[in-house]
Amino acid sequence: MDFSFLPVYALLLFVVVGFGSLFGFLRIFWKDIKSEFKELKLELKSEIQEVRSEAKTENQSLRTEMV
Repeated sequence: MDFSFLPVYALLLFVVVGFGSLFGFLRIFWKDIKSEFKELKLELKSEIQEVRSEAKTENQSLRTEMV
């Protein structure tokens, strides 16, 4: 019986398992980064809204001072 093909199949198996593990890790990493960016986006939106409201009230107070 000839087992000369066995190292080739073993190498292919290790490559497939290695890439599967790598892509699994990258998928988890990507999900984590995506959720972090989502949180930062919401935080930034709320800060922008806060600055807009502060600017609006400041603008109104300046208008009343000028009149």
